[in-house]
Amino acid sequence: MQIIKFKFVFIFMSMLLTCLAVSASSQADSLKMVLQQKQGAEKFGILEQLSDYYINNNLDSSLYFLLEMKQLAAKTGNRKYAAVSCSSIGLNHFYRGNYFEAEDCEKQAIELQKQIGDTANLADSYNLLAGIYGESGQYSKSTKVLFEAIKIYETQADFTGLVKAYNNLGYLFMKLDKYTKAKEYYEKALIIISENNIKYNKGFLYSNLGICYKEFGDNETALTNYRLALQQYKQNSTLNAIPILYQSFGNLFAFRLNRPDSAFYYFNHGIELAKKYDPNSLIELYLSLGEFYGKQKNFEKSIDSYLKSLTAAQSVEDLEGQMQANIHLSEAYKELHNFSKALTYFETYSAFKDSIDARETETAIARLTEKYENDKNKLLVKQLTIEKKHRSALLVGLLIGIILSFVAIVFLLYGLTQRKKRTRLEKSIFEKELQFKNKELASHALIMMQKNRMLQSLYNSIDEAITGETEALPQFLNSLKREIKSSFKTESDWELFKLYFEQVNKSFFKKLKEINPNLTQNDIRLAALIKLRFNIKEAASVLNLSPNSIKGARSRLRSKLGLNSSDDLSRFIEAIE
Repeated sequence: MQIIKFKFVFIFMSMLLTCLAVSASSQADSLKMVLQQKQGAEKFGILEQLSDYYINNNLDSSLYFLLEMKQLAAKTGNRKYAAVSCSSIGLNHFYRGNYFEAEDCEKQAIELQKQIGDTANLADSYNLLAGIYGESGQYSKSTKVLFEAIKIYETQADFTGLVKAYNNLGYLFMKLDKYTKAKEYYEKALIIISENNIKYNKGFLYSNLGICYKEFGDNETALTNYRLALQQYKQNSTLNAIPILYQSFGNLFAFRLNRPDSAFYYFNHGIELAKKYDPNSLIELYLSLGEFYGKQKNFEKSIDSYLKSLTAAQSVEDLEGQMQANIHLSEAYKELHNFSKALTYFETYSAFKDSIDARETETAIARLTEKYENDKNKLLVKQLTIEKKHRSALLVGLLIGIILSFVAIVFLLYGLTQRKKRTRLEKSIFEKELQFKNKELASHALIMMQKNRMLQSLYNSIDEAITGETEALPQFLNSLKREIKSSFKTESDWELFKLYFEQVNKSFFKKLKEINPNLTQNDIRLAALIKLRFNIKEAASVLNLSPNSIKGARSRLRSKLGLNSSDDLSRFIEAIE
């Protein structure tokens, strides 16, 4: 099994990521001393420099100074720095993976920037919000706010901002597997840099262009762009980006160009650089090296590389990295017919997968809950507004009724009409609440399906292990196999999910069948998940398939529904009532 992962670079806000003001801890100590001597608004600039310094090496310290800045802004009524603190706190939460908190802070910053007319920083805040949406899988929202940023950058002729926005659009299209569109925006960014003589590190753009060309099958052009990226990184001393670039070189030489010596060179040099400049990238570098050893049938070295990847992932508490290392170790030990260790690592992989799936499910439910609360509050405000209008109209009717009974009767009828409207509104609120509760029940049904998919995978692995040479092992595994088989409820789980789903989307399956009666059960299940706005990774988790398999299934479903490759499958399915 070959899994090649790419690490994309997403550039957010130069204002928040630039740490030119402070470059060493001694300077940070000096700034702290200066801060103690300042009073009131004089502290803002120093607090901003301190938070910028610590954002890349100590998130807790950065947050401490940002919260102090926010309190000072509230005390002095300084809305500019209130916005700066909110936006920077959002970035801090983003780095911690707290996407909901990051989104909330960035929206507060945007609202303040609109109020004070701070359009320059408003565009940067849109750019950062796009990154938050992108990393949390909300791609349509991410694209929308990026174009808002682009409008402002174009109005102000901010070419550096445009380059950042185009780079981020390219990244989003790569996440959606639309590499032709991604290439278009990366090349637009390069043209702007060239035409306006902008000082900009083009390494990220060339690196991502290389990935696009690799997906097109144009390996030589991919290699050319990787080399241009390396040149840029060296010129700009961006040493922490080189290890992952070397992984891209290694993957290209190993799995596309069949040049093993070059592949080993880049994998090993990437590992050495990662130890110095970017220890997190060791996880993926060792994984790629292990896959390459596996391709060479050298499973002992492959296992050694996977163990090093696992150690690197454990050191930074990367659950995704630990899960990948364990499944690779399970596959490698299975190739060596060591089924006992293969089963052990597979069980560990399954435990991590369950944990990650549960966390992603909680995130999805939290997103639905947040949307429900927002919609409920909007409806409540609307209801209160109607009630206020109703009371005013009734009072006017009573006053006029003293003078003219006919007018009083007219306003009485108006009041009755308002009551009927309020009743319909209350009924609408109740139906909305019921709909959201049904969606939560559907999420619980999906969790049950995920568990049985895991059992199926374990069942298949045991089935393969039974063919092993150890005499006692088949008898043991047969017993375990019977236990697992008795636990299956796959079809009943699907029927339960289908029941809850149809309560919210009554005619959805019927209309799908009307479009194409030959749709399979797998087609229908995938369509239901798309209707619930599950992204590729979430759908893969539910159906126990790889993301690449989901992409293929989406392509086949698009064809069966009569759509062109340029048509948006998600938007088409969401429009089906």
